[in-house]
Formats: sequence, C-alpha cells, structure tokens
Amino acid sequence: MITTLLAVHAFVAIIAFGLLPFPSILAKPMIANGDVQTIRSVFSILVARGRLAGPLAILAALFGFWLAREMGYSYTAGWLIVSYIAFVIVLAVGIGVHARWEQRVLAAAQSSTTGGITPELTAIINDKVNIVFYVVSLTCWFVLFYCMIVRPF
Repeated sequence: MITTLLAVHAFVAIIAFGLLPFPSILAKPMIANGDVQTIRSVFSILVARGRLAGPLAILAALFGFWLAREMGYSYTAGWLIVSYIAFVIVLAVGIGVHARWEQRVLAAAQSSTTGGITPELTAIINDKVNIVFYVVSLTCWFVLFYCMIVRPF
C-alpha cells in the first residue's frame, strides 16, 4: 500500500513540476516574434495554468508530509528539512515573482491598443529579475527532487 501511495505522491509532484516551470520557459521562444495576440494567448494559458498547478504542488507537499510519517521518517531528517526549505522557496518565488510577472505580461499585452508590442511590454517580458528567479526556482525544484529520491542525509 505504501508503495502505491509513494507512486501517487511522485506522480502528482512530477505533474506539478512539469506544469509550473517548463511552460514559462517554453513560452519565451513562442513570443519571440513580438506578436501581441500570441503573447495574450500564451500568457492567458500560463496564468490559468498557475492557478491549477500551484495548488497541485501544495497537495503533493502535504501528501508527502503525511507519507513521510507513514513511512516512519522523522520530520527532522536532514533530507526532509532541506526539502521543506526548497519547497518554501519554490512556493514563495512562484507566487511572489513568477505568477506576478505572468500577470503583468498579460495585463500589458491586453492593454496594448496599437496591436504591436509596446516598449513597456518588451521591458516586462525581458525583466532580468524574473530570469534570475527562474534559475533559483529550478535549482530548488532539482534539490527537492534529489532529496526525495536519494534521501542523502
């Protein structure tokens, strides 16, 4: 039974991981041509996706927390503490940076009345802070998965 529950936890976490960072990364080449309608379409999907996948990631974490207890692990095991920290960073950056950036891009694209890409929209899309936080976020995701799979300490 525990093996099945562990598989469900892993499946939900992998789905959340696949839905959260990668669509935003893949969106960059899709919007590179500067077509405002494409930007509107892509970021409408990204904003909606965040509202689905974010709670899915939280569900995976809560399920994992319960599962750790069921499997006999101490909540203070080193690999779990590192996982908690990585997850909190992922959650904070996801809500505080990535989701807001996606909403800002969508709002700027929707307010573009000329049909062409505005300097404001270009500046928001090329926001260096968001790019730096993608590196932070992805690193934390990989640390999280490493700890969950290897349980190194």
